[in-house]
Amino acid sequence: MHSYARAEQFAQRIEQELRSLDMWRTEPLPASAFNSNQAFFADTMTFFQWLQFVLLVRIREVIAEKGQFPSQSQVGAYGVRELDGFTEAGDLILVLSEFDDFIEGVDQPPESDDPEEPAPVIEETAPVPAPREPPEPPLSIAERYWRTRDLHLLHSQPRARPSYDVQLAERVLDTATGLVELLGDLAEIPDGLTVTILTAERGSWLVLTALRLENGQWRIDMPLTLGHTAMMFLRQHHVHPPYTETNDARGRAMQFWQHIANRNERWARELLAEPEAEIPAFGDGQMDEFIWYLDHTEAEGTATVRVLINTHQGCRTLLTRLVQRDGAWFVLSY
Repeated sequence: MHSYARAEQFAQRIEQELRSLDMWRTEPLPASAFNSNQAFFADTMTFFQWLQFVLLVRIREVIAEKGQFPSQSQVGAYGVRELDGFTEAGDLILVLSEFDDFIEGVDQPPESDDPEEPAPVIEETAPVPAPREPPEPPLSIAERYWRTRDLHLLHSQPRARPSYDVQLAERVLDTATGLVELLGDLAEIPDGLTVTILTAERGSWLVLTALRLENGQWRIDMPLTLGHTAMMFLRQHHVHPPYTETNDARGRAMQFWQHIANRNERWARELLAEPEAEIPAFGDGQMDEFIWYLDHTEAEGTATVRVLINTHQGCRTLLTRLVQRDGAWFVLSY
């Protein structure tokens, strides 16, 4: 896909996220808002206003003029810092981070005296190649890579390294020693797919593995994998909805474990079916300790929620069993 078409796709996705967050303005900003010498016009606009009235306008100007994009972009990294704590903006941050990667990997159009001049047509004289073998399915590639670490399964031209903090994701990728299972379905990303992989060392780690086509075959893009995994960790650490702000079975289970993580025993007991039961404890409250929701099942007033708990002492999967009483869910066992 041409870089201008991809840029317009990013513009549309950013606009869609702004509208879904109810941050899209129908009224223009005053002229004084554009009189700023600070990065992202931080002294005259909110970050959402800068995205709408500066970034999107500039993207579409470059597309219309068939101009050149900048060689670097830090909008995703800035968004991670600026929107920290704004839980609903997780998808917007992910789009902006992907946009940074796109800008740093985009091929600039060649200079031309006549921007309207079409590219020369080259006659096809090469022989028709023989039909290729069908590509190995991406799930098979992902599973085979994490089982063997075969370098031939890596993309030869990976995306640029993400600009945001990926230290925890690097640790996961460096220390995971084998595949446990595939979790969930394939999900589309620009120019590729992702699949969640559960890998193991002292316990279990989640890796959001990114794959891109290369010469008709799916290959693992490690910088893209690192970026998507890091963003997943950031969102799971800072963004808890819908699992801690809802009162369905999975929401109540995640509320329970969040209270445990915060050492809030009294609130945790309020969610127990048997309030006198023993309260578990885990972790030291460090930045790289997480509680992940994996999946859950429900049947006739009972539910089982599977969570992954990662601490310095180890990683383990817990089955949290709940029972429904008077319309509310309570933790029965774990």
